[in-house]
Amino acid sequence: IVLYSIYSVGANILASRITVYNIIIPFVVSGGTLIFPFISQLDDMINEVYGRRRAYTAIAVALIANILMATFILADAVLPVPTWEIEANKYWIQFMVAAPRIMLASYIAFVVDELWNATIFAKLKRMAYKNEEAWKSNRKIIGLVLTRVTTSDASTMLIDSIVFYPIAFVGVLPMNIVISMVWMGALMKIMLAIFNSPWY
Repeated sequence: IVLYSIYSVGANILASRITVYNIIIPFVVSGGTLIFPFISQLDDMINEVYGRRRAYTAIAVALIANILMATFILADAVLPVPTWEIEANKYWIQFMVAAPRIMLASYIAFVVDELWNATIFAKLKRMAYKNEEAWKSNRKIIGLVLTRVTTSDASTMLIDSIVFYPIAFVGVLPMNIVISMVWMGALMKIMLAIFNSPWY
């Protein structure tokens, strides 16, 4: 749960930065996109070992950690800085104090997609549980585990992009760029989720 919260806070700190990742093709996405697939897989780990309720607890703890982090940053941002820090402070404010809509988009997307992920993963786990207990081959068990991880995570990555990018950037960036970021973000996150499944 601690790791899950740390990854989540890290992704939300980077959410306001538009980044270009050169993975096969250039992906123009939110900076937190690289971290996000690991967040869902950490939630899957919690769900796999401790169950859906503990996964929901992890989501609640991570959300509280994000709200506290944002509160601390905003509280510090209103304090004055010494004269020699005025120029540096402008850059700090620009990066750390995300537009309220980006922060709101991050939190809404996080809650929606992680609740979906925890719920769908638990349902897939319940469907496969009897088979896993009955089969003696570890290969089949691992195959079922990786199937539910990939299935739940791929749908979660898609939902995250569909929810986050429009809330965060419609009206701020041209619509064609927002649509491009939705599909690029979803594709990159799905690729990373599949790639890091063995780590899970």
